Amino acid sequence: MPPYILLLLMHGGCELLALIRNIALARILGASEFGVTAMLAITLRLLEMGSDLATDRLMIQNALGNRPSFQATAQGIEVLRGVLAAAILCGLAVPVSNWFGQPVAWLSFALLGLVPLIKGWVHLDFKRMQRIRKYSSAATVELSAASASLLACI
Repeated sequence: MPPYILLLLMHGGCELLALIRNIALARILGASEFGVTAMLAITLRLLEMGSDLATDRLMIQNALGNRPSFQATAQGIEVLRGVLAAAILCGLAVPVSNWFGQPVAWLSFALLGLVPLIKGWVHLDFKRMQRIRKYSSAATVELSAASASLLACI
């Protein structure tokens, strides 16, 4: 299969699974609870966007990106990013939940810190494989994560 078709199927499949997940969540939770879920997702996305150092893309584009020491450094940066993001989310759980007008949701915001903590430990080897235009492992990882997210909601 040509790489561009695989990438199109991967991104399209992930977006379709995310849409189905969001529809399922909206039907299961109801409007007010889905609003809290959306606040959690927005908070997490803002933190991820603000702390993205693009180490995975650097590993693909840099001439030294195939070296094990380079990948280990990139992985260490991602782990550190996850730990710091988790600490920020836990530390700011009460103020952020108050800011959103949901003071009882502080524990949800604190537990949200587990997401970047876990994501920081995702191995970057599937990103390194993109250097040689092998996208099947990236497609497997991305579609598996989207599928697991959908299954967790059902």
